[in-house]
Amino acid sequence: MEPNRNNSFGFGESVRGRLGGPGAALAPARQTYLWSSDWSSTREGPFTILAKFSVVNDLDDRELNRILFGTSTADHSVAGTHCRSLLSTAWMDGARRRAGVASRVRSASLGNLYAPWCTAIAGDENFRYCPTCLSSGFAAAAFQIDALIRCPIHGELLLASCQFCSAPTPRYALSKDAFREPLRCGSCKTSLTCGWDLRDLIVAWKAPRRCKMLVDLQRWGLEVSRAGVDWRALQEWPLGISPQERRATAFQALRQIVPLDVPKKLLRPVPLRVELTLKGAAVASADVEGEFTRGRRQIYKSIRRHYARDWGISSSSFKWLYDDELIIDGSGCILAGDPNVSTLRHGFQLWRTRFENAPRALQVGVGVRGLGLGLSLQGLTLGAELFSEPRAWGVFALTCLLADCSSANQWNSKMRKALNGVESGPSRRLVLLPLVQELADHLSPMRRAWPAGLTAVSHSRGASGAQARVILFRELWGANS
Repeated sequence: MEPNRNNSFGFGESVRGRLGGPGAALAPARQTYLWSSDWSSTREGPFTILAKFSVVNDLDDRELNRILFGTSTADHSVAGTHCRSLLSTAWMDGARRRAGVASRVRSASLGNLYAPWCTAIAGDENFRYCPTCLSSGFAAAAFQIDALIRCPIHGELLLASCQFCSAPTPRYALSKDAFREPLRCGSCKTSLTCGWDLRDLIVAWKAPRRCKMLVDLQRWGLEVSRAGVDWRALQEWPLGISPQERRATAFQALRQIVPLDVPKKLLRPVPLRVELTLKGAAVASADVEGEFTRGRRQIYKSIRRHYARDWGISSSSFKWLYDDELIIDGSGCILAGDPNVSTLRHGFQLWRTRFENAPRALQVGVGVRGLGLGLSLQGLTLGAELFSEPRAWGVFALTCLLADCSSANQWNSKMRKALNGVESGPSRRLVLLPLVQELADHLSPMRRAWPAGLTAVSHSRGASGAQARVILFRELWGANS
């Protein structure tokens, strides 16, 4: 039976018993469900809509799922997302054919507003809320975007834990933990905020004041979905950070492609650089020794010469890369064996091995040895397939240098901590071994051709379908450049 959307309701037995209505024990079996369209607000997320329907009708997660969506009630996660995540609409397909609450929940989901980017910028690990908004029965779908740390309406910090006992909130999903007692802490059983106790029920549920930022976020989500963004490496970028930080970084990056003005105070700080935006940058045609290849070589040699001179690195090692302060391990990692080695020197030589046909040379030898490689400027093919002219490729090469210096900084910082108090000798190698394994993707061109903090995104906009390509650099530790 579909939920009744009028303001005249038929009460089932459990509803009367819960709300204390007269004659509850004599009420017939429920035929309709208590609901009013006045209880949900524009831009309200699906979590609080379901919580309201659950509370007034005394329904748990299984009953909600059966009545509204008719899908499986199994609890499990797929690729880090709950099978009934309220970020996604895939499992709600049954709601397409249903009116009322089911349709409202589906239309309010970020999966409906931000497809296919909802799981790239928002998480379902915990329900996030603004205490003031929740006291009036409201939580915006946009609160799940990890880059947002404050409520756009009230400026309060968005919480993902109980205000009284600090226990985490349940998953942002139609799950047993979330809807056994909706909007109550699973640990201390206290209501997350006022407005959800029976004495306040329904009366406190009011739409918040209009917020331009929430309107802009919804509009922006639709624009991103239509922007033709191609970002195949998103799930791998950047390495070495938490899922929350990765999603916050992805949001900030998408803002660079499709502009969105958000007050800085609302956002999680993310050290992101946008190094290049090119409009009309088509993929270069196959050109082995043509003008584009010669241009790349000239630009690369100019960058190499400039920074070698600026950072005090001898140009005598350009043809034969030899550096007695650096070593190579068996997996091709370029390492500084001492914390006093310049991170700029380390990052510079790591960068060279990416571009100068080094991966093949890195495979020669076994175990740890001094850095000594025969390199070549033939080709310089790294990234060449992305850019149609040498200047754009030059910015890519320079950004790679910054990213490798950032990785060298991370190695130096972690090595200093690991070796603190450790005497020189074989024990140092044992201490550093786990660190090498942790950072192998950052320090070995054999493992990963591009630096770990770097990615490229392409998109098409407008009727002409003009292509634009953006290089993004997530600066995790900051290069000393």
